[in-house]
Amino acid sequence: MICRNTLLAMFGLSVPLVLAACGPAGKAANPPGEPAATLEEEAPVDIELAKLMGDMQHHSAKLGYAIAGHNHPLATFYLEEVHEVLGELMTVEADDGMPIAHPAGVILEPALEALESKLAAKQSWSEISYQYELVIESCNRCHLATEHGFIEILPARGEPPFNQRFAAAEDLHLDRPVR
Repeated sequence: MICRNTLLAMFGLSVPLVLAACGPAGKAANPPGEPAATLEEEAPVDIELAKLMGDMQHHSAKLGYAIAGHNHPLATFYLEEVHEVLGELMTVEADDGMPIAHPAGVILEPALEALESKLAAKQSWSEISYQYELVIESCNRCHLATEHGFIEILPARGEPPFNQRFAAAEDLHLDRPVR
């Protein structure tokens, strides 16, 4: 079991604070003489949709750069990260009166599964890249379906804004200096 403080730690609190607040077996530590709290007694963790969407955008951009760099292991890694965020997103039934889980499941999930199939089959990079663009298009279709069409996501293009190499190892030119 994960105690509430551990969940909070995943959202930015320091590890020492969590270790001090959690007792054995992941149960919340209680002052002496007080009964142990159960997970059911804990308040549910409120999922901030904007944070999830930011994570989705971040990972999908890195996925796009990995695909552009023809880096199969990295693209597979970031696709898994996108899937994990989608899993969390699917727990949000609605936000501000708009359905979230249903449109994400109907619109985004099939596009991601198709991309996963193309990556697993190691299809051509042009086919994988095209499917990635369909994934990004499905993000925008979800935004339209939830009256957030003003949020338009673009495929990752140009020079990556991250301090990370996205090119596949076999594409690296080790005879030139690292910039």
